[in-house]
Amino acid sequence: MAWANENLEALANSDGLTKIGNRRRFESFLTDEWHRAIRFKTEISLVMIDIDHFKLYNDTYGHQAGDDCLQRVAEAFARAIKRPTDLVARFGGEEFAIVLGGTDAAGAIQIAEEAMLNIRELRIPHRASETSEYLTVSAGIATMFGKFELSEIDLIEAADRALYIAKKSGRDRIHTYDQMTGAHHDANPLAAPNQTGPPRVYQ
Repeated sequence: MAWANENLEALANSDGLTKIGNRRRFESFLTDEWHRAIRFKTEISLVMIDIDHFKLYNDTYGHQAGDDCLQRVAEAFARAIKRPTDLVARFGGEEFAIVLGGTDAAGAIQIAEEAMLNIRELRIPHRASETSEYLTVSAGIATMFGKFELSEIDLIEAADRALYIAKKSGRDRIHTYDQMTGAHHDANPLAAPNQTGPPRVYQ
């Protein structure tokens, strides 16, 4: 019975198409990590990622190809995370989220760059894209220090704003907001394809 309950729980928290975490799993995991950040006085980062021009991709190649694309993208993102305090989830449609507990802005940028490079290495053709001949993604990062006067909703909204800026700035890039320093940073991994990024900081 316990085994059956575990299977049901896994199904309830997994996205049926991509097999990564679903929105429900994302929300519960982020809440837990936010409370952990408050308890241990650490930073927490959230990466929101959107596939560029995905509607055009579906219109050009068909919905089955679109589903296959989403599965490959999810697998590429999953390869970028390494720890139990990390989670990649499908936020909705062609939008994904990566929760990084105990991670500062530099560490989050490194993970986002790795995720984007994984997508680039897939070399999925996208002839309808206005950005590249291959499929690309845009990412927004927010890093906050866990505080009682804030909530995980503030983190989501900050990451979503950063994603909006990345898309408005030309797509296929990362925009990050670090609450600790108030700094905004815009990066295009294409400009330095061999760059591994700064060392990841664990707290």
